[in-house]
Amino acid sequence: GESDGHGVISRMIKSKTSDRSYLFEIPHKQGFPNKSTKLRLACLALEEIFGRENLDLLFGSQDDDDDDDDTVGRQLAPAEPVSYLGGLLWTLETYRSGKCIDYGYNYGRKSSPSALELATLLEKRGGQKISRFDLIGDSDVAPLSDGMSCLAALPPQAHSILEEPYSWLVEPSSRANFEEMYNSCFSEGVFDSKSFADKCSKQILNLRSERQISKAESAKRRLTASTSSRGRHIQ
Repeated sequence: GESDGHGVISRMIKSKTSDRSYLFEIPHKQGFPNKSTKLRLACLALEEIFGRENLDLLFGSQDDDDDDDDTVGRQLAPAEPVSYLGGLLWTLETYRSGKCIDYGYNYGRKSSPSALELATLLEKRGGQKISRFDLIGDSDVAPLSDGMSCLAALPPQAHSILEEPYSWLVEPSSRANFEEMYNSCFSEGVFDSKSFADKCSKQILNLRSERQISKAESAKRRLTASTSSRGRHIQ
């Protein structure tokens, strides 16, 4: 993989048996090691060319190799067909109108319902017209900031693209605390975005204060060392 100098590592793969070629790109934060980014790029290319099912057969299940830290607390809750259908309508209406029509909707960590579960739900409705409001209602939840949205939505493998101060929360020294805080914002599989934003903001303030204190102490040590090295000349 080669970096384009703008935070993207790309890889061109040409087929030996046809004229087809593939271009894969992965975001990469400048100044961070390339190893993990190149590994994700390789996995993306292999999955696209061979297919996920064939990839598992050839190289073993990719899920088995995930770090324990990336999977803590991320088990799925049972499916909810009503909320799932509401989410489909929410998505269609958001794309149709060009704006998010309800920042409070959240399907959460739930499995997708089966076709049979969806068919049973529709049969119970008896052919009646169903709106998004009928399925999930409306809320007055305010949207998260862009940084908070990235923290809430990005998988751990993509945390390297976060900007400061949000990246402070997922640094190696803080990552375990962040995972615990993130998981605490779920109740019965539903994510509480307001609680998440409040907890993240509080932690960012604490980390900012710690960094300011550390910076001041470092400056004081440098000043003391500089003064001591000059010494005093007595005539």
